[in-house]
Amino acid sequence: MRHSEGRLHDRYITTGLPVKIKSADGGGHAFEQRIDTKKHEADAFAQRFVHYLQDAHNAGKFEQLLIIAEPTFLGLLRHHLPEPVKKRIVFDRDKNITTQDAADISKHLQDDLPSL
Repeated sequence: MRHSEGRLHDRYITTGLPVKIKSADGGGHAFEQRIDTKKHEADAFAQRFVHYLQDAHNAGKFEQLLIIAEPTFLGLLRHHLPEPVKKRIVFDRDKNITTQDAADISKHLQDDLPSL
């Protein structure tokens, strides 16, 4: 599952928002964004991913769950995961390996995963 929007720079995520807001007296001020777009995108992706895991769990597609995710994203997953899915987690690690190639990821898995 990919979420390319999460890798975009904020200015591309917020395209279309006004740069300045004009007041009735003709003065203006810079637009202040009230939410952190990167955090919002990460949270939205975490919720989408959790929904996918919940559907897979309900369909009996896994008995055990192993999760390796960037620390902040792992926290979001933990926050959103329903208890029945959490009970299936047998291993989790807060490590960002998403930018590595398959050979390096395989090395990490061999080093990090206990024999289950």
